[in-house]
Amino acid sequence: MRRGMLIALVLAGCIFLVGSAADETIDVVNNQGWTVSDTGWAMLGDPNELPGIEVRLNEFPFADMLGAETRELQLGSGAFDVLMGTEAWMPVLAPFMTPITDFVEADPTVDLQEFKDSFFPLVLEQHSTDGIMTSTPIMGGVQIGYYLKDLFEDPAEQAAFKAEYGYDLPTPNENGVLHFSNEGQFLEVAQFFTRDTDGDGAIDLWGYVCPGQWGQGGCMFEDRLFRAGFYPWALLNEEYKCPWGSEYPENWGVVESIARFAQDLIWKYKVTPPEIVQYAYTDAILVYLSGKAAMSASWYHDFWGQVNSDEVIADIGETGTFSLDFHNRAPRAGTFAGFWGWGIASDTDSPQAAYEFVKWWSSEDTQRRMIEKAFLEGGGIYVPPNINAAAWAAGMGYIPPASYESTLDDLYTLPMIPELPELRNAHRGLHEQLLLNEITPIEFRQRSGETIEQIMTDAGYYD
Repeated sequence: MRRGMLIALVLAGCIFLVGSAADETIDVVNNQGWTVSDTGWAMLGDPNELPGIEVRLNEFPFADMLGAETRELQLGSGAFDVLMGTEAWMPVLAPFMTPITDFVEADPTVDLQEFKDSFFPLVLEQHSTDGIMTSTPIMGGVQIGYYLKDLFEDPAEQAAFKAEYGYDLPTPNENGVLHFSNEGQFLEVAQFFTRDTDGDGAIDLWGYVCPGQWGQGGCMFEDRLFRAGFYPWALLNEEYKCPWGSEYPENWGVVESIARFAQDLIWKYKVTPPEIVQYAYTDAILVYLSGKAAMSASWYHDFWGQVNSDEVIADIGETGTFSLDFHNRAPRAGTFAGFWGWGIASDTDSPQAAYEFVKWWSSEDTQRRMIEKAFLEGGGIYVPPNINAAAWAAGMGYIPPASYESTLDDLYTLPMIPELPELRNAHRGLHEQLLLNEITPIEFRQRSGETIEQIMTDAGYYD
């Protein structure tokens, strides 16, 4: 980092040092309060992990991160040496980064092809721009579900379910993952477990809870789009047009049914509380951890260490995982995968030190040790983007079975273009209105499609 930026950074976010005094200091952006990266920072407290390099964290709340990064990058301030972002942000940050492949090619200890082949193909695509790997994936996963295993395995509950519905309550497969045959079966299970346990007239156990708030509520909708067959990018087709826009009436009913399912969970089937519109995934998991939801879903790899802690097991029993593939509607149905990454700022004064940090964090050895430490200490969990590290972690039980199983299936991503954040916002507010029962599924489809088409028109994609 260049001198003279300290005051600006203190005002913009939160700064603190990781490790002891060293020959060179680099400034790294971090998502404030994110338990998934906390384990890495704890490991860097040991000066032997990254000798000669001191890491200074520049922490920002998630909602402010991208804005803080782009502001300093556009100013050319040199405030940050290493950038952090979701896969959706990488097209925005890429013009300000030196491709990681430039560093790898100059590193005699690393083979470029082996380096690229070490990542899941979809993850590699998410961190490439125009075929060039610009950033380094570090952590991520897919959306999965948790369920109260002890409740599902209770013989009395199993008998009662069969008596009511005429078939056995679903059980996990050989991988330890629960699969529902379709949305109808999922809804029957959710209805069965939704109940007033103390007779006071209020629901004490919800069948299903998920986030509905803005970004993470929108992620649930995007995952269902992929599972409905909207390829290659859910929000856009190969012609960069909205697949449920004015030119594609054949898809209107599909999107309306996806919207209707989300709305009906609350207002028709009443298996999900109306308050989910206020829930981020950190709020939804608290409902589950309190024992007030039989099932819950989101980016729940994060909490795998926590739900397997002795304290939580003593409180709500063991947790199982389920796949969201009951939403699948198409032959190529797959799941929406999201992987965060590091990028090396092109205006850094410490390019080699920045590269050594990224190399250390993304290595298979570090990824293994990070996952193991996080699981054993109840920290934030993720699916390693390194194929070998992910397989090892799954074998050890350090990542959720449903997360790993889904990662081996077809993975899809959103369009890696600069307009992506705006495209996603086109449906997020409408999705909240849908959950509040303020608009109909038809209105949701019409307005979101029109907004996406207008964004792409204004960006010049149809000239």
